[in-house]
Amino acid sequence: MRCLRSIAIAGPLTLLPHASPAQAPRLLETRYPARGELTAGDPTRPNGAHEDQYYFHAGAGDSVTLTVESDAFDTFLRVLAPDGSEQTNDDVAPGNTDSAITFVPGAAGTFRAGVTSFAPGRTGSYVLRLAIEAPPGASPPAPSPPAPAAPRATSIAYGETRRGTLEAGDQESAAGRYEDHGEFQGTAGDRVTIRLDSTAFDPALRLITPSGRESADDDSGPGQNAALTLVLAESGTHTLVVTTYAPGATGAYTLTLEGGAAAPAPGDLLSVSRSVHGSLGPGDGTTPSGGFVDTHHFEGQAGQAVTVRAQSSDMDTVLTVRTPGGVEFHDDDGGGFPNPALALPLTETGIHEVEITTYSPGESGSYSISLADGMSGLSAALPGGVLS
Repeated sequence: MRCLRSIAIAGPLTLLPHASPAQAPRLLETRYPARGELTAGDPTRPNGAHEDQYYFHAGAGDSVTLTVESDAFDTFLRVLAPDGSEQTNDDVAPGNTDSAITFVPGAAGTFRAGVTSFAPGRTGSYVLRLAIEAPPGASPPAPSPPAPAAPRATSIAYGETRRGTLEAGDQESAAGRYEDHGEFQGTAGDRVTIRLDSTAFDPALRLITPSGRESADDDSGPGQNAALTLVLAESGTHTLVVTTYAPGATGAYTLTLEGGAAAPAPGDLLSVSRSVHGSLGPGDGTTPSGGFVDTHHFEGQAGQAVTVRAQSSDMDTVLTVRTPGGVEFHDDDGGGFPNPALALPLTETGIHEVEITTYSPGESGSYSISLADGMSGLSAALPGGVLS
């Protein structure tokens, strides 16, 4: 089985989720319940659910209980330990949509609690409570440390490269990964490519949009380097998080940002009655891994089902369909080797981007791309799906 790395809102990189850099977690204390509210302006998790984050300190052997209650939405509670492990709970009991987690830490440290909803997009008020019972004979608990500060970010613009070093003393995630942060101004519809290269460590890259949605990548660039290519769904300040796949790794890196408007020409639009014929070869754009690439577009409506196919007798092609919101779907041989096919129940209205490239860098030849109504007997594609 061959696997193409996904570049999507829910990417393949397993990193500890956290509040966006502009919003530090809030202190949670046993003596005061936290009365909060999920709003449309809160950071969102990869599934589209809004989330508020808190932090608290607990000692080894303590009995820790967190509960969250809401009459406005079905709550979902997460607890993130200093070592990066996570516990979750949806419902306290059948028929009770409040959430609760009880655990005993094996080591003292600062923990994070995330209050979110089971279904995406839900908003409303809630109450979060923390109870800590020390083991018999234990000394009084240490005071809670100050809230993690929002890291300063270095500005980067389209066409620029920044050089930096991850080192001890940098911002550190709860999983022990050092982080540097960059910011750029983007406009909805811009097509951007971000590359993170290092010979000192295995790079990992995250993009956080103004609303807090994330894209992530580990190895889509050459070798172990990271790369993200996507069309921005929002205008405003976007944050880049430079980090490592392995906790504690350090060393020098380069971060490159390329971007610009990506509005399609009218004649470039695919339609059910109009296939596109083209060729890949020298003079075309290239992917971070060195494959030639062409880009086409079609206009879709939420609720519509379509199938996108590519055919070529010259090369093993790969298709990517990118929604107006930046979610990506990939396929290699779903239409029968070596031709890809993607069956998509559309959830967004607007211009969708269709990218064709090759499985191996440097392949060239002719191709055709067709668009059909319906699913054509294929299973619905999943975002960032594995290719066989």
